[in-house]
This record gives sequence, structure tokens and C-alpha cells, in this order.
Amino acid sequence: MYIFNIKRQQPFFITLIVASALLVYFYVAYIHSHVHGNVINSGGINGSRQTCTLARLKSYVHQHSNFPGEGQWIEASPVYFRPTFCHLSYPRIPKRQLARCLIGNNISYIVTLGDSNAARYFVSINKALAAMATNKRCRVTKIERPLNDGFLPDLEYFANGSKANRSWASAVGIHNRQCRGCSSIKSACSLDHGGKEYEVVVEQAAMTSTLDDSIRVIGDGEAPTAQEFWLKHYLKDSYPDLLLIFLPFSHDKHSYSLIQIKAAITYFHNLVRTYVPIGTRVVYFPAFSEFENARKSLLYINRTYGGLLAAEKLSKMNNILYEVIHDDISEPATNINGFVDLFSISLSRQRWSTDGIHMKDVWYDVVVSMFWHTICER
Repeated sequence: MYIFNIKRQQPFFITLIVASALLVYFYVAYIHSHVHGNVINSGGINGSRQTCTLARLKSYVHQHSNFPGEGQWIEASPVYFRPTFCHLSYPRIPKRQLARCLIGNNISYIVTLGDSNAARYFVSINKALAAMATNKRCRVTKIERPLNDGFLPDLEYFANGSKANRSWASAVGIHNRQCRGCSSIKSACSLDHGGKEYEVVVEQAAMTSTLDDSIRVIGDGEAPTAQEFWLKHYLKDSYPDLLLIFLPFSHDKHSYSLIQIKAAITYFHNLVRTYVPIGTRVVYFPAFSEFENARKSLLYINRTYGGLLAAEKLSKMNNILYEVIHDDISEPATNINGFVDLFSISLSRQRWSTDGIHMKDVWYDVVVSMFWHTICER
């Protein structure tokens, strides 16, 4: 019988133990770096995945049947969301790099289109630009001053100070927006570019519904909705470099059935395809979740819309948006893009909800920072 002699084999035995320990160490390190919680990652902030560009988003949509929503929240300072499908070079893009990106890509005019949540994204964009501005702030160049206690659109805003533009006022019909916090506003931010100033203009196109009729043109040049008014008339002589569309709208959940919402989103997307020039990059941002426990009024807690709670209906509305725009946001040759699944990634951020419908500023800041990555990464 062969007896293993530990003393005679001690060097070999020690080598075996060390090798095994190293193997276990690297295996555990590998698992730790690739699997965190229930989310499998192919790398960290400095991993080897493809960077988070609009092209990468198109590639993902082409291969999958949904907006990308996998990833994890990193509770650091600042907090950020790390997606699984692509690589972020930084938790928040540095302001110097962002300035170079905007200037290098000739981005000087950005329009956000949507309701009161879109207005909050507008504010976050301005905050990011103000950090790079020569005087550390952006200035308001034009603001809509709605009538009727803040509900009726202000035609002076849309006339752009031009008598010629005011002449069509008689052909424009205006109605209440049903949203006191939904007003259009325009700002300008002068960035420091090597001692020279580079101006970036940001404008919020206010509306509350996918079929918003608060401002419309009747007769010649008919535009039955605010969306068509903006895309067909207001922007026609100066389209933005970036058109950021925040859809679907929260108000739509109690105004329309899912069938009607699909027809409305299809109508709106056809307007985008018809009127937005190829030189404008369009990005659709799906809605984030709503939270019943954060609502301020008992009247709205657990209210249902067509038998669905608000979050359930918004989720289905996002699915409709994806279905309608899928062919364009997955096609590399188009100027139309999708974004991250904001609904999925918001589900663990209930503590950020201020009233069930809106979020704390940090949410909008994180999303806008992710968006800058998609524009500036290579």
C-alpha cells in the first residue's frame, strides 16, 4: 500500500495549497465583478463592454424586443445607474468633456418636448450647462406667460416677437392645457470655449397630451394639435440639433384607452417622420413609474384607469411606444433613437417620488447624465 508522506512531499503540498487558494481567489473575484445582486454584468465602469452610444442603443433594440433596462443603481456620490448592456466611462460625465462634446458636435439648440416631467428634464439640462457657463448660469431669453390662471397658451411666446408671425394669430385656436406647470420656456447658456463663448439654446415645448389641442392652426396650414403646430410651424425655420421627446404623457392614462393611445402615438410619430429633418437627432424617452404611496391626495391613491393602476397602464403605454417606433429606433440609418427603459430602472427609486407623478431632482440629473453619455461617448 502506498502511503502519502507529508514530510517528503511538503514543498509540493504547499505549492498545491497556494495554487488552489489563488484559483479560488480569482474565481471569487471574477464572480464578484460580474454578478452583483440579481444583475449579471460584463464589466464595471471601466469594463470592456461597448460604450453607451446612440448607436449601441440601436444595436440593442435591433437584437431585443424592448428598451434596455438591465443594470444596477450604484449608491455612490454621486449616485448613478450602471447599465448592463453598455459601458459608462464615468458615473457622471465631466463638464469639460461635455463642453468639448457639444462644441465638437455643433450642438447649439436642444428642444425638450413634453409635460411637467419634460420641464424638469429641461431644468436638469440647464443645470449641467450652467456648470460650464462663463458666469455659471443660463439666462431665460423667453418664457410663456399663460393666461386664465396659468392654463391658456400665450400667443406672444409663439410669435417670436415678430409682427409677421403675429398676423397668423387669428388662425390659431387656443384651449386650456389642463396643466398649470406646463409652460414653454427658452434659455441660453454661454459656454467657455478656450476664452471664446459658445452658446447653447435649450427650449421646453410644453404640452400635456399626445393629442394636445391647446394650440392649433385652423384653415390654411392646418395643424389640429400642439404637436403638429410645433413640428410643422413653430420649428420649421430653425429645427434643433437635438429633439428630446418624453412620451407617453401621464395625463394620457386617464384621458384615453390603450387603443386610443396607440392611435395617438402613431399619429405623433408620423409627424416626427414627416417634419423633422434628418439633421436633427430625435431621442424618445419612455415614462418612468408612478407610485401610489407617494401621492398627496387620497382621491388619487390606487385609482384605476381602464381597470389598471397608474403604473400598470404607463407600463403598457411604454410598450405601445416601443411597438410604434421600433422600426426607426433599430435602424442605423435613421435619425430617430430610443433610450433606456426608465420605467424599469425607476421601480427601486420610490423614495425619490415627490407626489406619485414627479421625482426629486436627482432622478432627472441621473437620466440627463446618462443621455450626455449617449451623445458624447465613442
